[in-house]
Amino acid sequence: MTAALSTFFTQLVMMLLCVLAAPVDQEEFHISILTERGYMDTMRVQRQGNGYNIYDESNGKEVLFMSIMPKEGSEQVYVFTDHEQKSTSIDLKQIEHFSLEDLRSKQRLRLKTENGESIRIDRAKNICVLASKALEETFVVH
Repeated sequence: MTAALSTFFTQLVMMLLCVLAAPVDQEEFHISILTERGYMDTMRVQRQGNGYNIYDESNGKEVLFMSIMPKEGSEQVYVFTDHEQKSTSIDLKQIEHFSLEDLRSKQRLRLKTENGESIRIDRAKNICVLASKALEETFVVH
């Protein structure tokens, strides 16, 4: 896997973990992305049936950035569809010892993808912070 493809994969995994880590009783929440230099972006997430719509700002307007839906007939596989209708699937089985229950309940969780990426997840009440050693970005679910 090339470095660019690996980064793209890790970003999608991080977005998926963010939406799955959010409190299940919240119909709407936000994901803020921070870099070493500070704040980068905040996206609004809205539950849509059994999936999620993610909205971002473009040219001063809020637009649908991507949707994430479980793949029909597959367990732990999610389909990302971007604003250009391009789709990509992520299989959570690519994360060693992944547990949705642990993701939603543990205050501290350490995960590793099958390509060796380490992901750190820390929770404090309704805020969840996710970081990957492969990315220079921290994701905050609030």
